[in-house]
Amino acid sequence: MADNTQQKTQFQRKTILIKKGLQFKYISIIFASALIAFIIAIQEVLWIMAKVAEKNQAVDIVMQQLYAMSPIFLFKAALYLGIVLVIAVAISHRLAGPLYKFEKSCSIVGDGDLTYRVYLRKGDQLTDIQGEFNNMVFSLQKVMSEYEDFRAYAAGSEDEKVRERASDVEIRVKKLMPNLKF
Repeated sequence: MADNTQQKTQFQRKTILIKKGLQFKYISIIFASALIAFIIAIQEVLWIMAKVAEKNQAVDIVMQQLYAMSPIFLFKAALYLGIVLVIAVAISHRLAGPLYKFEKSCSIVGDGDLTYRVYLRKGDQLTDIQGEFNNMVFSLQKVMSEYEDFRAYAAGSEDEKVRERASDVEIRVKKLMPNLKF
């Protein structure tokens, strides 16, 4: 158990792009959504102002001023989209990190280490799955412990069929998980 506590305190992600394909996909979706919404809003405002300018000359002067200030506006738009990009990276990191951790954990448990537990950082997504995963591994560990008890019982049994069955099950378990630890 001390090993698991040590794993919990050592787990710190320093890499922002952990699962690049997944993160680029979500960053692209968020960024494209913001960009499309921004373009639609700007087009709508300009269209409305152009319609009003047709009927009112004072609005035409305002439109000329807006066009004159367009470089500043474009700079601000780029700044806002940059902020959206940073937020999208942060959100994708909070999702991709736990997914990466679960992939590695499944591999470790699949290789036979039933003492391994997953520990996610505070604020990460999928923390509810962390508990379920750890409960699943604990249940497997418990079943394997019961299996070991049965195997020990069968080894001392006088019934040849029980010993043979225990031996067959042991061979199957070792074939599935050659490095089994529990």
